[in-house]
Amino acid sequence: MACSGAVECPAADVAPEIETEPWFGWFEAMVLALWTMAGALGFVIGKAVGWQGGREHRLHMRHIGYQRATTRCAELELEVDKLKENLAEYRSLSYNYGRGLANLRDENYDIAEYVMFLESIVDEKDEELRELRGKTAQLQEHVDYGEKVVKRAIAELVDHRSKCPHRKPIWICRAGRVWHAEEGCRALSNAIPVEWSPCTFCASRTVTPYINDLQGRNLLDDLNGWLGHPHAEEHLSAGGL
Repeated sequence: MACSGAVECPAADVAPEIETEPWFGWFEAMVLALWTMAGALGFVIGKAVGWQGGREHRLHMRHIGYQRATTRCAELELEVDKLKENLAEYRSLSYNYGRGLANLRDENYDIAEYVMFLESIVDEKDEELRELRGKTAQLQEHVDYGEKVVKRAIAELVDHRSKCPHRKPIWICRAGRVWHAEEGCRALSNAIPVEWSPCTFCASRTVTPYINDLQGRNLLDDLNGWLGHPHAEEHLSAGGL
């Protein structure tokens, strides 16, 4: 239908419709979907494989750690056993040392007592030694005094033997130069001796052991003083004046 000039035609305002195609088709969508599914599947598979590998790695590391820990525990147990043995040995040694120390203390105490005992004995021996020295000095003085007495006795006896007529008559030959104490002496033979009587003055003279010295002591006094016999004078004075 034709439109007049005064009246606008509504068909003139309507633009003709142009058909447009989409920017990707179903093929591209399928490829994209496949790639997406492949990526997701790869991710899932990779994650599963990685998780399994990681799990195995973790289990392996745990196993290694467990073995190390077990080995270390065994070593520590051995060390603990050795330490226990050493501790028992040390305790035994400590006990033995304690007993030994106690024994040493007892021995030291005994030794100290024995030393004190020896010191007391030494003191006693020193006292006895001093006494013995004193007695030795006295004995030496006694011996020295006895030596003097014996020398005096020897001198007086020798002199007495050469001069004493035994207070009896003597016989002298007229041509002789000796006297005889017995009339029948064999030295007279057939000689006719002359009998001489002892001189009353000489016979009355004091003879040994009654001869006094300058101090007024005689041999008998010295002998009694040296020997210490209070009754010696009674036995020796039987033949004296």
